[in-house]
Amino acid sequence: MNFGAAVVSAYKKAFMYSGRATRSEYWWFFLFGFLVNTLIVIGFIIASFSGLDANAKEGQAGAAFLSAMIAAISLCWITTGLPAVALGFRRLHDMGQPGWWIGIQTALQLFTAVSFYTALSGGGDAASVAGSAGLAISSGLMNILQVITLIMTVVPSQPFANKYGEPAVSVQD
Repeated sequence: MNFGAAVVSAYKKAFMYSGRATRSEYWWFFLFGFLVNTLIVIGFIIASFSGLDANAKEGQAGAAFLSAMIAAISLCWITTGLPAVALGFRRLHDMGQPGWWIGIQTALQLFTAVSFYTALSGGGDAASVAGSAGLAISSGLMNILQVITLIMTVVPSQPFANKYGEPAVSVQD
């Protein structure tokens, strides 16, 4: 599957968690998401600082940056994150693995992001918030699951039908 076909397929199946997806479909969409999200974040960073004048205080710059990052991450999640989760489920199914590996990882990502934002907006500084036990545990578990799922996504497709369906496109993928 080529780049364009992978992107179109991921968006057409953005809320389809059953079935299978090939390695090329997954990794082409991963590249697409990386590029789009990078442009979104850079755009929001530029926009956040363009509204500040030369006399802006450090706190104003930090608040503008935090607001921009929250908006950028939210937009990234909506534009590429939701289809990527469903695609991740299908990719794991292609190897005969349950999609809950991606589901737990996504839940931990959301918990970590909401906890971090809540702690920061409650007046804590970044160092004390990042050092909290809950965030450390959820971040650690999230990172472990990311490594596990990364390994699973590079494993070749099962060339035969499994409990999740027939092979997605070809056994060479």
